[in-house]
Amino acid sequence: VERALKFLMRSVDPATGWYPEDPFVGLLYPNDDSGRGTGSLTYRVRPKTGVPSGTVIRNRARIVFDNNDPIDTPEVFNTLDAGPPASSVLALPTESGTMFPVSWSAQDDPGGSGVASISLFVSADGTNYVPWLETNGAGSVWFRGAPGTTFRFYTTSRDNVGHEESAPGVPYATVTV
Repeated sequence: VERALKFLMRSVDPATGWYPEDPFVGLLYPNDDSGRGTGSLTYRVRPKTGVPSGTVIRNRARIVFDNNDPIDTPEVFNTLDAGPPASSVLALPTESGTMFPVSWSAQDDPGGSGVASISLFVSADGTNYVPWLETNGAGSVWFRGAPGTTFRFYTTSRDNVGHEESAPGVPYATVTV
C-alpha cells in the first residue's frame, strides 16, 4: 500500500509575519561549496498495529524547489521487528554432581533483527534470582554448585532493536547437587 506525505514549506519574514517581498530570500541559502544551502527533514512513522516482523517499509522522496525540476532521492527501507526474542535453558537432570553443564539458546521472532544478548539468572535454594552470565548467543558453560543445594535457572534475551523478553514465572531448569 503506497501512501504519500506532503510538506509545503514557505519562508516567513520574522519582522512582518508575511512572505518575504524579496524573491531571493528563502528557507535556505543558495547551495555552494561550503554546503550552507544544504537542508534536511526528519520525521517518524509508526507501523499499523499487528504488522508482523519482517515487513519492509520503503521510503523515497521527491523534492521540488519553486519551479525547478524535481530532485528524486534514492529509495531506502526499514524492516520491522515487532516482537521480543525468546530464550530457554535446556533441561537438566533432577540430580547432579557438583559440576554440570548449563546450556541455553535464544531466537528472535521470524523476520526480526536477531538476538543481541542473553542474560542467565540463577537461584540457590529458593533465594532471589541473581544475574549469573551475560552472553551474545547460544552456548553452554560448566556450573559448580555446593552439595545439598537446589539451583534454578532462567534466561531473558534482548534483540538488536531493544525488545526485551520478560522474566518467566517459573524456572526453565532445576537441579539438586
